[in-house]
Amino acid sequence: MKPFVLWCAIFCGVYAGLSTAYHLFLSRHPRRVVVAVDASFPMQAVWSQVPEALATIQTQRYTLFSLITDKASIHSWQPRLALGALQPYAPRALSHLLDRNRSPELAVADQVYVITNATDRTALATDIRWRLVPLQPPAP
Repeated sequence: MKPFVLWCAIFCGVYAGLSTAYHLFLSRHPRRVVVAVDASFPMQAVWSQVPEALATIQTQRYTLFSLITDKASIHSWQPRLALGALQPYAPRALSHLLDRNRSPELAVADQVYVITNATDRTALATDIRWRLVPLQPPAP
């Protein structure tokens, strides 16, 4: 019985030490995630779903988020996503989401989420870091 108790104490100590070290590492080196929201007129039909999609993405721990649209950058690296009072406007320009000159955060991001209701997403599927979050209009 004594060897088992000793083994349990050593195992718990090693597990706690490794868990603490990993927590400290991730706290100091968070993942960087860019969330790109399509803010065009065609998104008006599904705009009410955008906050829910952002909330789902935001549940990740040890992560900093940058929020951009095809029109402008909303905010740079923050622990929370803040959409603000953004409303869909102007024609769709998904090619602007791919432009690393407009959004330098794309170059350092570990992962990129694209929230859109566009049916032609071939331009967005070129990078394996990109995860599409397709929004569908509510059924009548």
